Amino acid sequence: MIFSNAIALWLAVAIPIVVYAYFIRRKTRERVVSSNFLWREVLARAATPTRGFRARNIVSLLLAATIATALVLAAARPSAKNAVDDSPLVVVLDNSASMSALEPNGESRFQRAKKTLAQIVANKSDARDVLLMTCGGAPNVQCGFTREHSALRGVVERLTPTSEPAAALETLRRALFFQRLRGDDARILFVSDGAFQDRDDVLALIRENPALAFLQIGESRDNVALLACEPRRSPTGDQSFETFVDVANFSENDVQVNVEFTLNGDLLDVLPLNLQSRERVRKIVKNESLDGGEFVARLAFNDAESDQSDGPNADLEDDVVVTTLAPFPTVNVLLYGDVDQYVATALQAQPNATVSVVDAIPAALDENDLLVIVGDAPDALPSGKIAFVSPASDSAIFTLGDEIEETFVEDAQDSGLTRYANLSGRTLRGVRELRPAEGYVATVYAKTPEAPVALEIAPSDPRDVSRFYVLNFATADASVALQTLFPIVFTNLVGAARGVQDQDWNAIRSRSVAESDLRVDPALFAGLGNEVEALARVKRPIWSALAIVALILTLAEFYLYCRRRVE
Repeated sequence: MIFSNAIALWLAVAIPIVVYAYFIRRKTRERVVSSNFLWREVLARAATPTRGFRARNIVSLLLAATIATALVLAAARPSAKNAVDDSPLVVVLDNSASMSALEPNGESRFQRAKKTLAQIVANKSDARDVLLMTCGGAPNVQCGFTREHSALRGVVERLTPTSEPAAALETLRRALFFQRLRGDDARILFVSDGAFQDRDDVLALIRENPALAFLQIGESRDNVALLACEPRRSPTGDQSFETFVDVANFSENDVQVNVEFTLNGDLLDVLPLNLQSRERVRKIVKNESLDGGEFVARLAFNDAESDQSDGPNADLEDDVVVTTLAPFPTVNVLLYGDVDQYVATALQAQPNATVSVVDAIPAALDENDLLVIVGDAPDALPSGKIAFVSPASDSAIFTLGDEIEETFVEDAQDSGLTRYANLSGRTLRGVRELRPAEGYVATVYAKTPEAPVALEIAPSDPRDVSRFYVLNFATADASVALQTLFPIVFTNLVGAARGVQDQDWNAIRSRSVAESDLRVDPALFAGLGNEVEALARVKRPIWSALAIVALILTLAEFYLYCRRRVE
């Protein structure tokens, strides 16, 4: 027998007091009456010895003592001892994103897991040491080994599911470490819905360790998930932007769904999708906007029967991604030198670019400033972003050699300053031999056999954030075909100044595939929870039965003795 409130057993000191009360001699007082004829028979029945009483009171004494004993035991809250041993227990609770999915009865998987865990904790925390861990996002010890019943239940009640995937494998490995510290008889119970990454490795680990039991929570559910979404500005530097979306249908039925894109609450675009069973689609959607702000992608179902607004989609929150679209940056172009009309027109045609001609080199450049120097370069240059177009003299960044009257481009990359501008094989004029100065490193995007013609130069010192762009050819003295390609080069130049050049995808993932796939295959978890029933076996409390016995005996004693005396 186990007592949840053992301190109440001290109340047993009241039992001898109850017994002693039956042996106390009744005090009598003498009174003067006119005659004792009528009192003789009454006094004869009431007369008792000092240290004893009649046999009929023995039953009353036994009843009173039994009532007192039953009340003391009921106050100590005893329970019948469970047949399971009292070895330490490590509980790993899955509080990842998938545990927010709703069951058919409207209860989430996590709520169901908490009820099951609360039953295990309530029944065993006073008999064995229990350590509680969670695996949502990362391993986390919620409560160290303890036998404190109320504290552990409070921790379980306060737990909530996270929006992160389950780190099941790493958490179970740490749980095994704690289990080995407590001895070979310690046990591990993993409570999860089975929707976690590295499922095969996790199940193999459970099968390899007899001390580890798995309790699967939740029924199989269909789900359509927006797995990833990210907008980025176009690497060409124009006002367009691209949005990458990843949508999956984790069900056995075909689904029609729209992906709605909103910017600052205004509907921007709608992408209709027809998803077959178990199909996953990745697409890039192009839009145009100079504004930036809150960018939201959300799934909207066309078929009312497919709308799971009252199912796992609404509660799991994997049908919406909220992120930020950077505003299209404005570049202040400062033109200096022998500026020709062709260069000025090409720069003025750039979206969100203000072009102004300056007579002197500014002492400092702001983050959004681009200084374009045409022709001769001055001796002193400010830090920042500077472009040299058709350079005619040496500078602190590079040195020039002889001019090459006419040459052709033998190698041009589809990136950087020459992205989307096919200069390979084109004939250029005004090209000069060029070498970066000492302390600078060049990235060449296009070159002729004699010299680079489009390059980016950066200081060797990583602390210096200045960038220098060089177009080493004559822009005005060119064929009509080249004059058509050069604006693309200037667009790339302004785009590089904006900082969107060669931007990589870094998709914001709302859910992992494993977390959004709510389908459950019972065959995967067969034979992994043989010990769970024993761990969760209920200890039957008997304190309530004792209280009922005490009440019945009290009524019996009152009826047999007190009530008869009153009558």
